[in-house]
Amino acid sequence: MSTPTPSPSRLLRRPAFWATVLFVLALVGVVVFWPKASAPDYGPLATYRFTSQEGTPFGSQELAGKVYVANFIFTRCPTICPRFTSLMAGVQSKLGDGSPGVHLVSISVDPEFDTPAVLTEYAARYHADPKRWTFLTGNYKEIEDTVVKGFKIAMGRESPDENDVMSIFHGEHFVVVDQKGHLRGYVHANEPDAVEQVVAIARALEREG
Repeated sequence: MSTPTPSPSRLLRRPAFWATVLFVLALVGVVVFWPKASAPDYGPLATYRFTSQEGTPFGSQELAGKVYVANFIFTRCPTICPRFTSLMAGVQSKLGDGSPGVHLVSISVDPEFDTPAVLTEYAARYHADPKRWTFLTGNYKEIEDTVVKGFKIAMGRESPDENDVMSIFHGEHFVVVDQKGHLRGYVHANEPDAVEQVVAIARALEREG
């Protein structure tokens, strides 16, 4: 003999039915409204201070309280750097005026050649807004320590000959740093949507801060 199925009216009067409904609704709410995980925190970046394309001291002190995107280039680079810098220009364009708390920083890995005057000319070539995009040069060893030990990005020379530009190497990741100076995102320049990824991380951190 089969067990009769309770009618809808009888189900509505059962506490267990409503408990089940409330549980399901709560579960759906968690799935729909639970905030996405924030960008991972890779730890603090040591302080640094170099020289901007305008010839003024610039570093982590000037960037405190801001989200910023860093990349690593040199003006004599015949391979990745033109595209890498063009992508950074894309980040500048994509951010527009809607993210005033986000700064862009390009650090030269060939600082002996890349003087402030050279960087100024290079910045103009990519329509860099000096209020929002800073190019840095300085002492080679100090820059190497900051890039390798601080940003966790490779750089160096395979030849002592400073004119051998093909011996200069560096990493191809954008690095996103939060308002507290913590490393929060790495995006490779070869990602097809690299600009969109960088902008998304920067804006999320701007809101988080």
